[in-house]
Amino acid sequence: MVVACSGGGGGSGGGSSTADVIQISDSPRSTSAAVGAAAAFTVTAAGAAPLAYQWYRNGHAIAGATAVTYSVEQVSAWHDGDQYQVRVNNGANLAGVMSVAATLAVNPAPGIDLVAGKLGGPGNLDGNGAQARFFNERSIAVDPAGVIYLDGGVRKITPAGVVSTASQGVADFDPMAFDTQGNFFRARDNTIWKTTPAGVQTVLAGGDGVGTQAQFAADGLATDAAGNVYVADRQMNTIFKVTPSGMVTTLAGAGIAGASDGVGSAAQFFGPHSLTTDPAGNVYVGDDGNATVRKISPSGVVTTFAGKPGEIGSTDGIGSAARFGHIYSITSDAAGNLYVTAEGYCTIRKITPDATVSTLAGTAFLCGYADGIGPDARFGIHMGIATDAGGNLVVRDEANFVVRKVTPSGVVTTLAGNPPHPGSDDGVGAVARINSVSGTLGVDATGNIYFGYSGGMRKLSVAGVVSTLPNIGRIQNSTIYVYGTTADAAGNGYGVNIVYGYSSAEIRKFSPDGTVTTLPGSAGIDATAIAVDGAGNVYAADNSNRAIRRIAPDGAVTWFAYYNDLGPRPSLRCDHDVISLTTDAVGNVYASWFTKVFRITPSGAIALLAGSGATPCWSFRSGQPTPQGTIVDGTGSSASFFSIGGMATDAKGNVYLTDANTVRKITPAGVVTTIAGQPSLTGVALGPLPGSLNRPTGIAVVPSNSGTKLVIMDEYGLLSITAQ
Repeated sequence: MVVACSGGGGGSGGGSSTADVIQISDSPRSTSAAVGAAAAFTVTAAGAAPLAYQWYRNGHAIAGATAVTYSVEQVSAWHDGDQYQVRVNNGANLAGVMSVAATLAVNPAPGIDLVAGKLGGPGNLDGNGAQARFFNERSIAVDPAGVIYLDGGVRKITPAGVVSTASQGVADFDPMAFDTQGNFFRARDNTIWKTTPAGVQTVLAGGDGVGTQAQFAADGLATDAAGNVYVADRQMNTIFKVTPSGMVTTLAGAGIAGASDGVGSAAQFFGPHSLTTDPAGNVYVGDDGNATVRKISPSGVVTTFAGKPGEIGSTDGIGSAARFGHIYSITSDAAGNLYVTAEGYCTIRKITPDATVSTLAGTAFLCGYADGIGPDARFGIHMGIATDAGGNLVVRDEANFVVRKVTPSGVVTTLAGNPPHPGSDDGVGAVARINSVSGTLGVDATGNIYFGYSGGMRKLSVAGVVSTLPNIGRIQNSTIYVYGTTADAAGNGYGVNIVYGYSSAEIRKFSPDGTVTTLPGSAGIDATAIAVDGAGNVYAADNSNRAIRRIAPDGAVTWFAYYNDLGPRPSLRCDHDVISLTTDAVGNVYASWFTKVFRITPSGAIALLAGSGATPCWSFRSGQPTPQGTIVDGTGSSASFFSIGGMATDAKGNVYLTDANTVRKITPAGVVTTIAGQPSLTGVALGPLPGSLNRPTGIAVVPSNSGTKLVIMDEYGLLSITAQ
C-alpha cells in the first residue's frame, strides 16, 4: 500500500477560544500508484477533542470516509488526477479546516483493466491457458504428438495449453479422429474426409460401397492400429468399417433399433453415439439409447460389455451389474481401459479390460466446476473425452467452456479456457463476485457506480469496494429483479424493480443513507430503461404504453416522447422496446432503438443522431434473439450498429454505448467510432486497446480529472476503459 501521510499544513479555523482552534500540521501528500494497487492518504491535525474528519474526492464528499486515513483499496484508471482533501472539525468549530489537496497519479496507458469481479465465460479467443475462450465445442481428438483438436479441427491446444485457431473452417460438432500415423479424419455432410500430416485433404468414403459411392450419417469416429476407420451411424443404428483404401462394409447392426447381441447384422443398437478401439482391434460402442457399452470383435461378434439395456443409473460394478446414463462419449488408453461420460451425470467412469466399472472423477449429479482429485472434482453436464499418449484424459467440458485434463489417478486440472464466475460476494477487486447485469450502470457525482441484479442494488465505491445496498424486500412466490439503473448527482441510485409473479414494476430509489423508497408516480410504468437529468427528472421507457415518461422530483408524470416517432411498427405482433436511455449536461435525452440512437431535446423534439437499418420484429421482454445489424463506423445514418446495449454521456455531450463485442462513441455531430473491442472476437482480453470484449451490457462515464474514463459490465466483472 502507498501511504501519503505528510505535507504542508492547512491552517486553522480561527475563533475566539482555544477550543475552536484546529491546526493541520501534515496535509495528505500527492502520490502515485499502479492500476490494481492501493493508495492511502492521511492527515495530522490538532485541536480540542474529539476531532471529526470528512474526506472529499474532486470536491465531492465521500460517504463514510470519516477517519484520519482514507484508502483507495484498488486504484483504477479513472483515479488518475484525483484531488483528495479532508475537512477537520469539532463541536466548537463546525466549519472546520480544509486540508491542502493531494493528487493521485495513475498514468494508465490506454486500455482495458479489471476493476472488480472475476472474468470468464464463452468466446473464441486464442491465448495461453485461462486467456483462451471456447464456445460449446463438442468434438475432441488428440494427435500422436499430444496436440488437442476441437470443433471439427478448427481450434487446437498444444500440450502446454496454448490455444490457436488451426484453420479457417467452420466450427461444428463434426466427429473426428486421428490414426497412429497422424492422419486426421473428419465426418461431415455424409462424408469422411481424410487430411494427411502434410495437409493433403481427400474424400475417404461416404453405407456400403467404395469411396464416394458410400453414404452415411456419422455420429462417432474411431481408428485402429491398421488404419481402419469405424463409423457410428446413429440414424441407421449401424456400425460401419472403412478400410484405408476407402472400402466401406457393415461391421454390425442392420438399421433396426434394439439391444440384441449377435454377429454382424443380427446385432442391434439403439442410437450409437461414440466409438473407440483397443490394441487388440476390438471396437467399443457407446450405445446411447440402451445406456450400455457394447463390444464388437474384429469378426463382428457383438456383446454387451458393461451396463444393462434400458436400466439407467450410476452404479459401479462388474459388467451387467454396472449402470450408466445415456452415454455421451467414450475413449480408451493403450492398456485397454475404457473411459465413459454420460449426459447429465457429471462424472468420468473407467472400465477395465475385465469389465470392472469405477468412477474415476466427479460425483454423480453434483455438477459444477472445480478442479480436484477424484470425487472432489466437478464437471458440467456434457463432456467429450479423448486420451493422449501418456494415458491422460482430455475433457471438453462444454457447460463450463473449458478443456480439462484428468490423470490416470484422477487428478483433474484445467488446461485451457476460463469458466464463468458469477456470484454476489462483496469485497475489493477480484474478491468480489458479480452476477449478470442487465440494463445500464449508474454513476453519481462522487464517482460511485450503481448496478442492479436479481434481488437488489449494488455499489462500487470510489475506493474500489463492491457492496450490496440494503435488501429491497421479497414477495412470496416471486422474483424481484432490479433491471435498469441510474444515479443522480446527490448519490441516489435508481433501479427498475420488476416483481415477476405479480406482473408489477416500479422505480425504486436507493439513498446514500440506505433508505429505499418507491419513486412517486412510478407505479405501473412498464420500464426497461431509466435515466435521470441534472434537475432530478427521471425518464422511463414505458414499453406497455410505447412512450418515454418523465417523472418530476415532485412525482408529476408527463408524456415526453412516443415510440411511433422513433420508427414504424411493422406489425401489431412486434414489440419495439427502447433498450437504454441516458441524458447529457444540457438536458437532452438519448434513446436507443435497436440499431439507432435518437436525441430528444428538453422540449421533446426528436432527431436521429446515428445509426441505420430497418427496425426488426423483436421483443426485449420475450427474450427473442437480438437483431443482427452490422458494425460500421461513420457519420449519422452512414454508421450502423449490431445491437445497442447500455448508453452513457460525458461532459462534452459525447455518447458512449455497448454494441455486441465493442464500445462505440458518438460525438454531438453524430460521428461514430469504435474505441474498444473487435466485432469478430468474443471474450475479454485486458491490456492495450482495442483489446476484446464479450457482449458488454451496462456502461458509465466516471468523473475523472484526466480525460474520459469508462466502466462497463462484461463477463461477470466491471472493466475500466481508458480511451485514447
